[in-house]
Amino acid sequence: MSIFDLFDKRAKFLKKEQHPLAERALHLYAGGHDRSYCYFCGATGSDDNDWDAFKTWILNWVLGGRIDDSELLQVYLNWVEHENFLTESTVESITSFWGTGGPPAFNKKDNVSGQFWIFAAFAEQSA
Repeated sequence: MSIFDLFDKRAKFLKKEQHPLAERALHLYAGGHDRSYCYFCGATGSDDNDWDAFKTWILNWVLGGRIDDSELLQVYLNWVEHENFLTESTVESITSFWGTGGPPAFNKKDNVSGQFWIFAAFAEQSA
């Protein structure tokens, strides 16, 4: 474990999370295989807090190019609806951040950042 792992609240969140997809999400995030997000960031030189890199990773490394960015947005909206109650203002907010740098909670120092890898696991099983 490096000093930087201490600040990775994504992994800590996923290790504690009771969601049925949490184990798969942790594997997708840092599973030590060539499809994990941490491997992707190392291989491509991407910042692990880069929303566009995250979307590129899901689209190309997890889903194998079967869908595009707009379809991934719809999968995300379906996931939010599946997990919560989706309102019109939520849809507007998600659509807004989708193309403009991502949500503020995407940073790996944020407690809920791991939720995005649960989404990745949801997208993987949905596609």
